[in-house]
Amino acid sequence: MKIAYSLPNRMPGGARSRGNFTHQGYIIKGLEKSNTVDIIVQCGAWEMGLDDNNGQVIPFERSWSKSLPFKIANNITWRIQKLFRIPNLNFFTTLARYDALRKPLSSYDLIIERLGKYRASVALTARMLKKPYILFFIADPLFEEELVGHPLKGLLKWQARNMISFCLKSADKVVCVSSALQRQLENNYGIPANKVFVLPNCVDIHKFRPYPEEREAVRQRYQVGDNPLIVFVGTFYEWQDIQTLVEAFSTLHARIATARLLLVGDGVNKTKIEELVTQLGLEKAITLTGSIPFEEVPYLLSAADISVAPYKKMDVEFWESPMKLFEYMASGAPLITSPVGQISEIIQNEENGLLVEPGDAGALCLALEKLIDNPSLRSSLAQNARRDVEQSFSWEQYTGRLENLIDEVYASRNGKNDHPIK
Repeated sequence: MKIAYSLPNRMPGGARSRGNFTHQGYIIKGLEKSNTVDIIVQCGAWEMGLDDNNGQVIPFERSWSKSLPFKIANNITWRIQKLFRIPNLNFFTTLARYDALRKPLSSYDLIIERLGKYRASVALTARMLKKPYILFFIADPLFEEELVGHPLKGLLKWQARNMISFCLKSADKVVCVSSALQRQLENNYGIPANKVFVLPNCVDIHKFRPYPEEREAVRQRYQVGDNPLIVFVGTFYEWQDIQTLVEAFSTLHARIATARLLLVGDGVNKTKIEELVTQLGLEKAITLTGSIPFEEVPYLLSAADISVAPYKKMDVEFWESPMKLFEYMASGAPLITSPVGQISEIIQNEENGLLVEPGDAGALCLALEKLIDNPSLRSSLAQNARRDVEQSFSWEQYTGRLENLIDEVYASRNGKNDHPIK
């Protein structure tokens, strides 16, 4: 099958991109084993093009949107908007991108898109060409903007919501990562449950695994030695409760002075966490590494005695399917996390991890202490978690489920049971 896969941005890493360890990279690499997959991205204000996988984007040719009347209409509209302080509502941008996409996308059997803000041109093209169209809805962009303190307002929010709604309603199937996100789609956008396909994130079980041969070198690099090592790896987003982890570790360190905490990653709240570490006088026991190369993460997780993925209690049901949850589970270190959203469906307390209520530093401290004092429990939790990801959450299994969905959508649109290979 010939598939056009549209992303909000160009794949990182040039020629390495299709094997890059990212969500879309894994999906594309898996689909390419039995399909032709081309990556379509925006490459300018009005342009769309083909990512050639060598660091370049080849723009598609536009026709009527390059004409003088189109440009004049856009300029007049934009002057009126500025006069009345109306933000750019992306109307002409959408039309120009549709013009760029209309001819090249006509040659594909199916179109897949990962949702982005202010992007309706791919959905519009799929609808006009009557092409099967699958939309990945990983999170609601409007809600995420609000959560990080940059909420969209007024006409801009209205238009962004309209574009998201248009894409959702144009799709044959909407792929989301959790049941919680499916409920958000139903409640916030009126998308019926039978149109949504829940596909949790997964892990590369070949990349993320125990590395006993690397353990000593990693621990020496971070000057841990034989001390108990606790690791968090992730982005310092608002919903990551790293503050509670640091507070719990402070109490733990008073009881077990040899304990060490490694906080790996970057993000908007990193400075706040650095200040808290200094305030608690834990600079020698807690190391904030900043971002590290992704290729090093599996070795680091494997060298940990305990991994922690803490989440805050939120006003809405937690919608994510955290990739790092599965990476932790695959890596050979026991996991402590929070029973929120999909996590409470995957982690069974004291079977394949420990669950601690959000914001409870005292309970988190006790869980950390329990694992430090009980090597056999650490071993059984780690082994069971590894077993579970091997059985249910590998990218091979993910790709198989997605290909079944693609076949279903294609057959439904075309009344065929075959899988066209081109």
